[in-house]
Amino acid sequence: MNNLFWEIAPRMILALSAATGAPAVAFTVFLVFYFAVGALSDPTPHDFVEIIAGAGYITLVALFMGFAALIVSSLYIIFLGLPASIIGWWLRLIRWWSCIIIGFILGGFPLALLELSRGEGSYTTVGNVPLKIDGVLTHEGWIDLAQKVGLMGLLGAIGGFAFWLVWRSSDSSREGNVID
Repeated sequence: MNNLFWEIAPRMILALSAATGAPAVAFTVFLVFYFAVGALSDPTPHDFVEIIAGAGYITLVALFMGFAALIVSSLYIIFLGLPASIIGWWLRLIRWWSCIIIGFILGGFPLALLELSRGEGSYTTVGNVPLKIDGVLTHEGWIDLAQKVGLMGLLGAIGGFAFWLVWRSSDSSREGNVID
């Protein structure tokens, strides 16, 4: 048992590290494009200095948010990804499709649980659109929740796929032509 731990531990650490970093990098890249498209779609003419300053600001905000995403991703991996990967390894179910599905579920489930567990009396709006009235989600609230859970699930799926890529590539017993 002790030898088995030392055989699997480095592989698990590398794969979990990839699963931590990949969603944070994807989120940061998404933010850079999101902010850049917003800045480029501004019809107001700007001079070169304003453009460079805006690009610097976009980069700084995206990097800060990317670092925050790395912290959140690390917490997800510690509390959800590590137990899931140990169970998957123990059951011999670490496949590309299982890692993507479990990553999506583990990415989106905590946010859905948190949002749905807010009790009576809570009221949430975005602008003038009510999302939750007296603790009950409105139609717009369900759409907003589905979008947020979908985004977090997508980031989790990216992390799950990154986990599988590193896990598969670090398996010395696997034959080169087998895709699992």
